[in-house]
Amino acid sequence: MINVSHSTGKERARRFYDDEDIDDKHSKTRNLPSSNSSSSRTRPSSSNTHEASIIGKKEKSHIRLFLIYQTVTLLVVLGIVGYLSNWNWKNAYIQSFAKIPKGNVISTRDLESMANQIVTLSEELNVNQQKVQILGEKEFALKQELQKEVETNLLLQKEDKGKNNLRGNVVDERSQKLHKQILITKEWLRKHNESNHEV
Repeated sequence: MINVSHSTGKERARRFYDDEDIDDKHSKTRNLPSSNSSSSRTRPSSSNTHEASIIGKKEKSHIRLFLIYQTVTLLVVLGIVGYLSNWNWKNAYIQSFAKIPKGNVISTRDLESMANQIVTLSEELNVNQQKVQILGEKEFALKQELQKEVETNLLLQKEDKGKNNLRGNVVDERSQKLHKQILITKEWLRKHNESNHEV
């Protein structure tokens, strides 16, 4: 009897420890992350970082384009204002388009391009000056023609006044003759009346 109970106690103890080992294994396998879960967890983090890097690059490119657009518009406005307001346009052009920091060396290509641009601008300025000169000459010619027309109109008015004066003189002579004839007839009538009274 004693041996049986002793053997059964050992078997129970062995079963108890075996069950605990099995439970530990199950718990470890449950706590371990599966391959699908780990991949599903790590994938969104990598995709998020990739998307963030793409968004950052896009934002940087947009900022660069905006800055380039602003600088170009500012330079164009400065050039137009300098050209229209009769500044020393060469200095304004060099200061606005060729801002050279101190201590740096200018390449020959940059100097040649600047010189070519200055030459083209000077040629355009000469063409505009020639156009202005031509317009001034046309304006002077039109003024001369207008002055001639005014002078001819004045001469015609004087001639008309002279003709009117001649006509007035003729009328005055006729009126004087009529007045004399009236006086003569009055004298004759008076004399005739006196002679009739005497008779």
